[in-house]
Amino acid sequence: MAAPMDSNKSLHALKKFEKKLRKIEKLLSSKEQMVISKQPTRILCVQNGGLECNVSQSELWPLFAAFGNIDGIVMIPRKSYSFVSFTDMTCASQALHHLNGHLLREGRDPTQDVILYLFYTETVPSSMMPSSEKPAGLLIVEDFVSQEVEENLLKLLPEGSEETSKDTGVMKHRQVKHFGFEFKYDINDVDVKNPLPDGIPHECHDILKRAQSLGLVDHY
Repeated sequence: MAAPMDSNKSLHALKKFEKKLRKIEKLLSSKEQMVISKQPTRILCVQNGGLECNVSQSELWPLFAAFGNIDGIVMIPRKSYSFVSFTDMTCASQALHHLNGHLLREGRDPTQDVILYLFYTETVPSSMMPSSEKPAGLLIVEDFVSQEVEENLLKLLPEGSEETSKDTGVMKHRQVKHFGFEFKYDINDVDVKNPLPDGIPHECHDILKRAQSLGLVDHY
């Protein structure tokens, strides 16, 4: 009886996966005005492969490059999806066949798993193409901090810790570290009457003082 039971489980999992795909496709079409193609194309939309899910281009490139030459990968700010463009449609088809439903990253529990869902699309919408134009008021200061300062800042972040506290929280696709005050995501603000015991690290104060001395900020 083991084989039929396994077969039933596989069929149930397949139906659940297809239902998930239909739900995502409907969302992308209606909310994002994306044109999803039923026929193979060179361009794949990768749901859960975007910056909003804390996924980087460097993670996606070797994964998809295993199936052929890539023209480029477009990451969209504040979006949960990205676009992978192949030089050949056959390569895109193979990638979709092998990577649709791929577990890119396992979370602390199943709700935090980063699972990729792939769709064919004819083009990357022009409104979503990356732009080199800087936002109004943006000032870029090259090499503002040294490599040593960068390393010291990274040491402030917990790596691989399973513990959670007020200053270290877990979101759906990423872990966050709070300094000074805990950011309350339910109210989208901090409670100024309830500061964190460790305060703000001196490494951050040094950066803020330098920014103040250069006239980049007038207070902190």
